[in-house]
Amino acid sequence: HVVAFDYFGTVSVADADLGDWLKDVNDAPDARPGVAEVATAYRERGYEVLYITTAPSIIDLGGAPIGDRIADWLTEKGFPLGEGTTLWVWDGNHTPMRGMSGELDRLVSEGATIDAAYTDNEDKALAFKSAVQSDRVYTLGSGAATSGTTPIANDDMVAHLPDIEALAQVCQRP
Repeated sequence: HVVAFDYFGTVSVADADLGDWLKDVNDAPDARPGVAEVATAYRERGYEVLYITTAPSIIDLGGAPIGDRIADWLTEKGFPLGEGTTLWVWDGNHTPMRGMSGELDRLVSEGATIDAAYTDNEDKALAFKSAVQSDRVYTLGSGAATSGTTPIANDDMVAHLPDIEALAQVCQRP
């Protein structure tokens, strides 16, 4: 059981965070309030957490690959990382959405169920819908208008947290 989170604009506050971070390595994104708690609540119920960024893996951010910077940021901001979590960074092959869909397809072919996904981006919402039941693709911001998805009211992930805390355990954590 996997829950996927789009990084820029969903886990972080805005899609523009990537550009700002590239301009100034010390201008790391802010975390969207409540997302770390939602990811943690899923993890505590036995779900695996998948963080996704379609930023190319070749991006160097202050002398380190962007994936390493994002992993450090996730840890610093209190997101679950390590056992039961994965950070997927686009490898630059195909298009970002095709790469993302390919990763979701790979997980499903290995027996995973992608139970929910979160994004603020319409294209990513559509890519998520290839592997996730439409009403379990949660959208924020401009992505909230994506047909067939479930918008997060007022982009308020803190208010969404009780819905996740009410979920039953899916797997026992080691």
